[in-house]
Amino acid sequence: MPFRNDHHLFNTTANYLAVGIAKSEWKKNNKPHELVLGVLVDIKHLMTVKNKPNPSEIDKLLETVKNALR
Repeated sequence: MPFRNDHHLFNTTANYLAVGIAKSEWKKNNKPHELVLGVLVDIKHLMTVKNKPNPSEIDKLLETVKNALR
């Protein structure tokens, strides 16, 4: 989801920000693929990297996800 990292509500310089996790409750199981993670992506950063595959950007997003799931 897009956001502005320089906006006063977020107070961060991060380009990726995990904001929450939702878990499926309509099934009675604990499968990890039924989690939904909300991740914000700075809109200016997204426009800068959108057409350039970059492994370091993928790693940064992956770390954001891993940290949120810990």
